[in-house]
Amino acid sequence: MNNKNRRANKSKSDADLYKVSKSSIKEFIKKERRHDELDRLREVQSQARVWRKVVLFCGLLNLLLISLALWGL
Repeated sequence: MNNKNRRANKSKSDADLYKVSKSSIKEFIKKERRHDELDRLREVQSQARVWRKVVLFCGLLNLLLISLALWGL
């Protein structure tokens, strides 16, 4: 794809990018040349990483609280 075609093609929405896998976002970053689009893709990648960490932390905290509740019975 040349630059003319890349600009003519509509970029994916943020909602669509949140649904794709980590490796797919990395592929989009490798292919993209426009700086504004690169910044947007990196932001989506960063937000997805933070979301995974928060979900993991909350899950572990819930397991801890449930185990403490069962142990206290």
